[in-house]
Formats: sequence, structure tokens, C-alpha cells
Amino acid sequence: MRPPRVLFVLQNAWRRGWPAGKPWHSTSWANALWRSYTGRRLCEMIPVDADVFVCNGSPQVADNRRMFYLPDPCYVRRRVQETHPDYVLLLGKQAAKLEPLMRELGQAYGVAPHPAWRALTKQRTREIRLAVSLALEEAGCYAVRD
Repeated sequence: MRPPRVLFVLQNAWRRGWPAGKPWHSTSWANALWRSYTGRRLCEMIPVDADVFVCNGSPQVADNRRMFYLPDPCYVRRRVQETHPDYVLLLGKQAAKLEPLMRELGQAYGVAPHPAWRALTKQRTREIRLAVSLALEEAGCYAVRD
């Protein structure tokens, strides 16, 4: 059995001083993500042995943390088609606006708080990881290990 594939969808990236709306090269964005607070918290939500993919709800990059772009369903649809996830987790209020797209695609998905939300506890991130693991198990592509 192959490892389960999980796509995490965040709202949009931001980078201080970045020209607002300009896309960010995916490799440098991914490196910055996993070093960030959001990335560290996201790691707590990943089921054991899962193949993980992460994208933003929009390819546009904000120039400060309070700025956001509305999700781009066409962009996220392409990410889903490229990664073929068994499960998608929409993280945060902006990403949650993509629920109609997930239903249209017949995609198994869930919604959770954004990893950078300061009130998100380690207990809650464990609960999210378990919920994703159980959804994958229910789909027949995973045996819960955590």
C-alpha cells in the first residue's frame, strides 16, 4: 500500500517587503514555510508516514501578515489535480472558502484553524492529526499509527 497523500491548503503566503501580489518561487517558498512558525505547527498535524503537499489558496503573495488574497479556485483545482491527494485539509478562514470546490471535485476534505493561529494548542494540533488519520483510514488508504 502506498503512503496516503495529504494536501494542506493555507490562505496565502506573505513576506515582509515583498511586492504585493507577485508570485513567490515555489522552492524558496517551501524552504521558508518549513522554517516558519506556521510550518513548525503544520508538522504537528501531519499523520505518520503520509506524503504531504502544501499549497496556498492563492498564488499571490502579501507583503505583510495581516494582508490576504481571496482563494483562487482554479489555482487550487490545479494543485489537487497535480497531487492526487487522498485528503485535503483547508487551513484557516480563507482556505475554508474552498469547501464548494472540494465538494465539486468529490474530494475528501476537512477544515481546521490556520497553523499560525495563536490560540491553537498542541492538544488541538494532535486532534487535527488524528482526525486526518481517521479520515484516511476510513477511505481505506491508511492504518492509524499515532
